[in-house]
Amino acid sequence: MRDFKEFTAKQIIKSLNHREALAPRPELSKYIARTGLGTGSSPSKIIKCFKKGAQNINNQNYKLWQSRNWIENIFSMKFLKQKLDYIHFNPVRAKLVKNAADYKYSSFRNYYMEDESILKIE
Repeated sequence: MRDFKEFTAKQIIKSLNHREALAPRPELSKYIARTGLGTGSSPSKIIKCFKKGAQNINNQNYKLWQSRNWIENIFSMKFLKQKLDYIHFNPVRAKLVKNAADYKYSSFRNYYMEDESILKIE
């Protein structure tokens, strides 16, 4: 998990530095507004927020990920469904959408509506 977070954080910062990330995307506008960045935030403003998050952390220039992570083994179908529901309803809890099915990049529609028009899962 540490390596994944390190790799993805570097890629995100690299993309922001090259101004390739954060093209206007409606699904991010509510999140950006809630964070106080403003809907027209430039990549440099986002990077400043990541730098501010790392101010008191040794040997770290940016803070993109939470420090903790909880790794759990999936031991039953019931437990798997519980974890999938948790993931599927994250965009609702973050107030990005009103219904889990409305979040375009979720597998919710695959599991509960048998809809593979956007994402295909195995």
